[in-house]
Amino acid sequence: MSICNDRPLGTPLGWASAGLSFYCSLLVACFDVRQVAVQRGPTALEIDDFEDGDDLPSSSLFAKWRCEAGPGPPHVSCAARPPGFESGLAEAVRFEIEDPLNQATDYPSVLLEAPAQLGTLDLRPYESLAFSARFEPTPAAEAVTSADAAELFLQLRCDGVGTSGAQPDGSWIETSTSIGPEWSSPTLALSELARPNFVIGFSKEECLSRVEALQFVFAPDLPDGGHLSGTLSIDQVTLQ
Repeated sequence: MSICNDRPLGTPLGWASAGLSFYCSLLVACFDVRQVAVQRGPTALEIDDFEDGDDLPSSSLFAKWRCEAGPGPPHVSCAARPPGFESGLAEAVRFEIEDPLNQATDYPSVLLEAPAQLGTLDLRPYESLAFSARFEPTPAAEAVTSADAAELFLQLRCDGVGTSGAQPDGSWIETSTSIGPEWSSPTLALSELARPNFVIGFSKEECLSRVEALQFVFAPDLPDGGHLSGTLSIDQVTLQ
């Protein structure tokens, strides 16, 4: 595509002197206009809506969902079960955890994880992760706190970054949100994820470029000897 402009050489645009036009040559100026594609960010990536009822995420970038609980013998199971958030199914993690009566803090927790299918994932092009979640304690279960809500951590694992072997628990960045017995649907900006202070130093950019797993971690603040059982439900997990 070309755009051309005809005017007497040496005269300003928009006018020409008739008296001087006899010694002004005509200039035909043509400009080549190239069309350049606008670079846009990636479209939303649905990791899983759980409607197919299996343990494989909708996105082939992630491997099977898995769950675990600790410390102590695992009392946990996870599967797609009804109801979902405004849908038929959600991933439901049924668990029982306790903080052993040992005059120490053992940080009992429940984990739901989708590992990267092959190696690592570069999530830097994405801005946020949206999902729906709720926690329902079993009837007569000991309350997590005096409030109805509890903290759910979103973590991105990147064990391959930082100083190898320096951090026995690996490397990750995280942020948290409050959940309760009613469904909530937070959208968490990836820019909000941060490295915990006790994890050996590495940059957030490094971690986002080499993500090994997406994790939801429910870690109630139980007293020494405390016990909790219930169901953590996760639905409609999407990178945006």
